[in-house]
Amino acid sequence: MVRLKLTVGIVVALFLLACRIGSNASQLPSDSSSESLSASVVTCGVGATFSALPLLLTDLGDGKIVPLGNLNPPDHTFPTNHIYFYLKTTGSNNTTVNVPVYAPGDITITSISSSTNLTANRTDYSITFYLCSQLQGYFYHVASLSSALTEAFNNGSGSCTTYNPGSGDYTRCNKSVSVTAKAGDQIGTAGGATTSSLALDFGLYDSRITALTYANDARTMSNNAQFDDFHVVCPIDYFNSTVKAQLEAQLNRAAGATPLCGSVDQDQAGTAQGKWFEPSAASPPTSESGNLALAHSNTDPTIPVFSIGNSTLGTGAFTFVAVDSGAVNRDFSGVTADGQLYCYQALSMPGIIYLLQMTDSKSLKIERQSAAICPAAPAFTNAAMSFVR
Repeated sequence: MVRLKLTVGIVVALFLLACRIGSNASQLPSDSSSESLSASVVTCGVGATFSALPLLLTDLGDGKIVPLGNLNPPDHTFPTNHIYFYLKTTGSNNTTVNVPVYAPGDITITSISSSTNLTANRTDYSITFYLCSQLQGYFYHVASLSSALTEAFNNGSGSCTTYNPGSGDYTRCNKSVSVTAKAGDQIGTAGGATTSSLALDFGLYDSRITALTYANDARTMSNNAQFDDFHVVCPIDYFNSTVKAQLEAQLNRAAGATPLCGSVDQDQAGTAQGKWFEPSAASPPTSESGNLALAHSNTDPTIPVFSIGNSTLGTGAFTFVAVDSGAVNRDFSGVTADGQLYCYQALSMPGIIYLLQMTDSKSLKIERQSAAICPAAPAFTNAAMSFVR
């Protein structure tokens, strides 16, 4: 029997938009700076860990578990903060199977939000929870809630808004709740005909870690509670040794790659590697669309990726084989403000090349051109675009 305890009196501000696979919905960070946690959320002790699988391993699909740093522009132009549990599918249309989602530990659920596509009549839920007060976790793309969470959501304080991101009308509801669950309790389901997502997303922040390093802190999402881009960790690392080994065996990650669960902090100041922003983008940006990342694959970090969320440059993720010298297909970490114009050919999208130049330590010029290979004397045209850090 599911053992859930419903309490009252928690105030939480939640601004989470479920990150979507193949949709136009955006993701915004949680604002936990004003949270007043209930007494059930205790300070983290030494060795506080998750102890239960969030999904049965038999419910994983061919994609298995995708590590941190996924690149899927335009919504995930930058390395993604969470991991993905890809779900098994069925039928000729490869529809995901509706499967149970379990509490990974003894947790307190503080926030539930819903995003309903009014045209397709599909609803995704997001759940924010705490293992202890310094560890905030979340699930995105929960297809349905347990009866106890449904009751908490329906009775929770909060508000709903209707908006149109360009792909139709959506209703978004954010509710404050306080529900405790034991490790292994079913808290909902993922997959099935009522959701468009192929995976369950699982993210975790640890406010105790040394802050991650980015090229420009002002461009990086942060909040007072330190559940932000500076404190992203891999959820798998916080399971007990038995469950951790089971999950690591399912990671879609190249053999020998470190860290095993991927990374999100790929910026290398003074080089082209990392996040780049349109000059008009807010600090931090409200959307990843329009920007670009010159990063490395989260499944095989030896593969560099042009992750482009800018339609003028051609939205998509384009890979190539990097070299450590010269001006053709130079790895991004080797591109500096040296006056050299670099060219990229033999991309995973045939028939295009990219020209790249750092004009100073925080400025980048880039252009997409139609060509099979780099010319002997590549040159920018008036179509070249500028980005900044």
